[in-house]
Amino acid sequence: MTSEDLTSQTYISFNQTEKYACFGTNIGFYIYSLNPFKKILSRKIDSGVSIVKMLYESNIIIFVGKQDKGLYPNNKLIIWDDSKKSVLGEIAYNKPISNLNVTKDYIVVLVDKKIYIYKFDTLNLVKTIDVSPHPNKLICMGLENPEYLVYPSEKTGVVSITKLSEDYLEEIEAHYSAIENLFVSNDGKYVITASETGTMIRIFNIETKEKLVEFRRGVDPAKIVDIKLCNNNSILLVSSTKGTIHLYNTGIDPELKANNTSYDSYGMPLIKWALPQYFSDSFSFTRFNLANISTVSSFDRKEPKIYSFGQDGQFYELNFTDINNPVIDRTIKYISDENDPFSQRSTTIK
Repeated sequence: MTSEDLTSQTYISFNQTEKYACFGTNIGFYIYSLNPFKKILSRKIDSGVSIVKMLYESNIIIFVGKQDKGLYPNNKLIIWDDSKKSVLGEIAYNKPISNLNVTKDYIVVLVDKKIYIYKFDTLNLVKTIDVSPHPNKLICMGLENPEYLVYPSEKTGVVSITKLSEDYLEEIEAHYSAIENLFVSNDGKYVITASETGTMIRIFNIETKEKLVEFRRGVDPAKIVDIKLCNNNSILLVSSTKGTIHLYNTGIDPELKANNTSYDSYGMPLIKWALPQYFSDSFSFTRFNLANISTVSSFDRKEPKIYSFGQDGQFYELNFTDINNPVIDRTIKYISDENDPFSQRSTTIK
């Protein structure tokens, strides 16, 4: 198995404080701190791991196996306490688990055409929601204020919004084409949408459903693989399969001194009324180019840095202190066919 094969089969998520990255592989799961970039935990799961989440900065790990059968199959959610080396709880389904989100209060699980919402402390089922299958298996919620749950509607280009503990359903007509990707801000106030064309990114207020702002990624269609807001919602990150990571000033924080670009910068404002919409759009204030490398990323909460994991098996520490000259501070191989990430492991889950 090549390094590329390993990376394509690796699941990556970040904890709620965005200080740790979780990896699920064919071998098991492991967790790294982002700064410094260092392995802090690894556990072997014989069937492999398809999904893994870390609850804040605790010893509680929620994971799903990768195979149809075995002690930890792909249709069973496992709540693991690593300090006690024991399973605290589990939930089994008739079909494989497609996606899940976890907060200190709720566990939200997507299985086939249904979303299940549980109270974390009791595992009591709060409610279920019937949904239409989506190729990207999208369910999104604010990790620090999980009042709303967002997912693609069965209607093209429409986003459905519900509340975790109430009978509530609203919709946002976000795009003309199908929804490709979604993100909900950590505070649960905003939802960001991208369609399958990948040219326009839009930010909506979840409560009022009002469109606050929209940005242009580019003209050519591209698959949007990652959308993130920094913790105070001032900067939007958008990355695509083209390998470009765009950063936009959302305008939510007036203190941010970074101007998005537009064709006004090129002497166009006097005539743009006669030009296509493209010439009036707002573009990113800076960007990183990682030549056709798809990435998933997390913002540092104290410094103007981004931590990105590429499908090439590389960890990138990106620095945009100087927005006119963004740089890659470090590149580290985080997965390899030559080095077992579980070497010197202390235990195997049984």
